[in-house]
Amino acid sequence: MKNLLFVGGLLTILAGCSQDIQPENTPNSSNRVANGATITGTLQINKSATDSTHCQPSTCNIVATKIDINQIVKRDSTGITYSDTLWKETNTKLKVVSNINQPFKLTDVVAGYYKLVLTTTPCGFSQTIDRVKVADGANVNLGSIHF
Repeated sequence: MKNLLFVGGLLTILAGCSQDIQPENTPNSSNRVANGATITGTLQINKSATDSTHCQPSTCNIVATKIDINQIVKRDSTGITYSDTLWKETNTKLKVVSNINQPFKLTDVVAGYYKLVLTTTPCGFSQTIDRVKVADGANVNLGSIHF
């Protein structure tokens, strides 16, 4: 009887844990899951970068972070109106690993603006591409991206 009670309690604990697991492809703030748009490009490493560090990178991690844009309109005490743009990173992140000089493809991209960070391994070169705009169902080709 004690064994049955222990197993029942263990199953209850495990059932509670499973509720915390979130799917990898979660909806964005508008409750939509990714719409099939893509971001593509090809990574190129400048010879001067490898010469300066004596390191030849082999792979690259590409992380695309969705950015929300808020336009803030303000008026000062003299009545002059001006606007400011606030860029805020969201929790929507897409990641892919690519070989140097090979095309990469980020799929299932939700429309909007993205900040792309490219980091090579093992050298640790890093480059950020800001404000990549992706339209619904579009294929955004960044072309050849040079470090």
